[in-house]
Amino acid sequence: MLKGISKNGVGMGITFIGILLILVMFVLGYYRGILRIIVAFGALLIASLIATPLSFLTRWMVNCIGAVPLALKPIGSILASGILLFLIFQITGEYFIAKREKELNEKELPPMKEFERYGGALFGALWGFLLILLILTGIDIIGSVQETMNKVTILQAQQNLVKKPGETPSEQSTPEINAQAEEEPPLLRDELKSSIYYVLVKKINPVNEKAQKTLEKLMTVVGDEKLFDRFQNHPVITRLAQNPKIISLSKDEEIGRAIRSSNFKELLNNPRIASLVNDRKIHREFKNVDINAILDEVMATKEKKKAP
Repeated sequence: MLKGISKNGVGMGITFIGILLILVMFVLGYYRGILRIIVAFGALLIASLIATPLSFLTRWMVNCIGAVPLALKPIGSILASGILLFLIFQITGEYFIAKREKELNEKELPPMKEFERYGGALFGALWGFLLILLILTGIDIIGSVQETMNKVTILQAQQNLVKKPGETPSEQSTPEINAQAEEEPPLLRDELKSSIYYVLVKKINPVNEKAQKTLEKLMTVVGDEKLFDRFQNHPVITRLAQNPKIISLSKDEEIGRAIRSSNFKELLNNPRIASLVNDRKIHREFKNVDINAILDEVMATKEKKKAP
């Protein structure tokens, strides 16, 4: 009961912070005017459109950051490039607006008319609302992935304790595993569900329930030797595995060991994995593969064999 009250309290806190941010942006918009808000929107839009082709501008910087996994460095370069371009366009727009206001002051005219202030206030509030949605969606994405990781970790622990033939993980329950589940730190995502923004965040979040369940199934299959063996021998996977790069990966002992131990950090920092993740030709080949259906088929096969 106390946990529920705590979550609702944090959820109300998230709601309050969001409203406060929108109000702050409303006031800032009023004093800065609609032109500055439009410049900010325009800078963000243009930066997002050209960030990918110009990502080479920040590649060197991202490569110097050791905290960014090798496989995610191209994405990191795009994000860094987008931020840099946004700042350049924003500063340039601010320069011309300041120049215009200076000229109006010299002519003893008000630098900003009333409709510009009220328009700025409305656009500022919209900007604040979109900003809070962006931040909360990021939190929700991280939380959903972490939640899946926690579930699979506990499931793998259950599987390791199963000793009787034909016994399923759900039939095996120990105080240690239950304690492990209770000791997991509360996810901010749970508190986010109590806020008024979650209805929109849930629609925006690309990691929906289906994608989350697919990730959970994949991690379960990878953590089970028999399931992983069936997965590798599936006709569709076998066809895809004929790609020379895939063959090379399958023979890599370090990658195999990292997969079996669920060492995702090592996998993301492996040069071969990074090359494969960013290979557009491979992306096209995998685009039409229904990985969820394959995982269901692989896991259903195991369930049929367990049935009397």
